Amino acid sequence: MSFDLPKQFVVFDLEWTAWEGSQQRQWSGLNEYREVYDIGAVLVEGEDFEIIDTYRQLVTFELTPTLPEYSQQLTGIIQADIDQNGILFSKALPAFDAFTRGHDLYNWGVGDPQAIAESCQLKNVSNPFEGRVHDIRPVFMQQGIPVEHYMSSTIVEYFGKENKRTAHQGLDDATNIVEALRLLQMSAS
Repeated sequence: MSFDLPKQFVVFDLEWTAWEGSQQRQWSGLNEYREVYDIGAVLVEGEDFEIIDTYRQLVTFELTPTLPEYSQQLTGIIQADIDQNGILFSKALPAFDAFTRGHDLYNWGVGDPQAIAESCQLKNVSNPFEGRVHDIRPVFMQQGIPVEHYMSSTIVEYFGKENKRTAHQGLDDATNIVEALRLLQMSAS
């Protein structure tokens, strides 16, 4: 069962700046921006959801002075990681686009595409993903899974599995979604 997914596609997950309560305020606080700082993705092929390539890139800040403490506690990513391994968003986005090889992208929910769009707008960078990003949750919903109770980092728990990856890190969360697709495939067979 392919769940109406393409033969090859990309599953991605982002981390962006957050402060205590920023989600409830919809990032309307003073100097609160959803600035992308972690891009993780996997290129998936076939009905067995084989991962054929992975991508991870940390992104330096241009608007936010440093990674908020709240974000550091949530993700385990610290400012030193970004300082040592990050690149500018204007370089990270084209590199990520090259990794996707023109394939459609799938993610958990609507937050990540909004964060990309906002970062593009704030940093005057063209968004190469318009019209190519899809929410993966309907695939699970069509099989009766109550997705509102799960995140990309917890969806494997629906199938009785423990998340053994680092929650709230892009590549690990993207990989978790693919594992959940495999588990969904097995349960639907």
